[in-house]
Amino acid sequence: MKLKIILSTLIVALILSGGYSFYVYAWDPSEKVSVKEDEMTNIDFLKDKRAVIYFSTTADQDSNDDGMSYAMFVDEKGQANSIKMEGLELGNITKSTNQVFIEDKNRIQLLGGKYEDFHLKKSQYTGERSGYLPGKDLFFSIYNTGFNKKGGYDSDVRYGNENGFKTGTIPNYLVSSGVVGDNVYVLANDQTKPKVFVLKEVILDNKFDVKDLAKIETPNEVAAESEVLADQNYFYFIMGATTDDHNKDDLLIRVHKQTKKQDIFPLVHYAGVDDIIETIVFNVRQSAYLYKDELYFVDGLGDVYTFNTKTEQIQKKFSFVDADKTKVGYNEQVYFQDDHVYYFRFNPKSEKYTIDVYSLLTGKQESQQEITGIKEVMNQVQKRGKSIYSYGFMMLSK
Repeated sequence: MKLKIILSTLIVALILSGGYSFYVYAWDPSEKVSVKEDEMTNIDFLKDKRAVIYFSTTADQDSNDDGMSYAMFVDEKGQANSIKMEGLELGNITKSTNQVFIEDKNRIQLLGGKYEDFHLKKSQYTGERSGYLPGKDLFFSIYNTGFNKKGGYDSDVRYGNENGFKTGTIPNYLVSSGVVGDNVYVLANDQTKPKVFVLKEVILDNKFDVKDLAKIETPNEVAAESEVLADQNYFYFIMGATTDDHNKDDLLIRVHKQTKKQDIFPLVHYAGVDDIIETIVFNVRQSAYLYKDELYFVDGLGDVYTFNTKTEQIQKKFSFVDADKTKVGYNEQVYFQDDHVYYFRFNPKSEKYTIDVYSLLTGKQESQQEITGIKEVMNQVQKRGKSIYSYGFMMLSK
């Protein structure tokens, strides 16, 4: 009799244990695609990683400090594994030759090589740009921080490396930014003069400094559609001038570095579009690229336009295959590298995440890789009443 009771107790315990395991698995299957701490701090963590995508909740979802972000690292087989962090709308990632920089609102982590983890006192809620300055061995990240106690607007800059991070402040609201080599540029606007902008250089060194480069005036109210680019003679950036819900002009603005002379070129004209929001670029920070005298621009419809910096000729070069032109691409990003553009997207027809690779020279799609592991995280975030969106995408290897 006692033996039967013992056996019955063991069976019940096993059932309960199995039920509990099933409950945990059902509650959070995203744990199956999470990066473990010992993996994250491993010196060889990046060895088999092909790409990284940054997702986050929006700032309004972080009112109770319950926002969340994910750096999803994609390996060579297409499997995505995620590092969960706190939220940072428009947060980003960047890389040096052997490290990847990831961030949330009050934390920076450097992965690959020697792992470093920095907790910062002041929280940020809206990112602008992250980058790496190879000549100075400095990572940096810029934020549209918010109004200060004096009624002005501040945009903070965190910059540093494995030895630590400092913070400087740009006393402006930023509409765009860019990094060329070791030079960081921002396009500022005081919001009371929507047609007036100031191009500035941010100097990250022993002493933080900001220097005005040029004042830009536009004939219409415009919104940034690209980062700030530069070649030997000119600065370039793209602005969108919206007429109404169905008509818009994307303008290429060119500023001569020495004379400050400003030229405006009509890059793309949208007429009679169902909803002009559909044309807005996937990511202002990664929509344009300079390569061998050609400026490439990808719009929200997946169309690629070029401006020849020598001849000033504009053309529609090619289009992404089967790009979704019916809505804003919340989970679509592009990344330019050498003579290719990489297109991360969710295809609602196939219900798959992929990285598509296109040649800039031919416009042909050369490959497509399906990404697994993202759906598990997305589904779990939705169960918690949140929504996350892709804000950054970077290839770590070809």
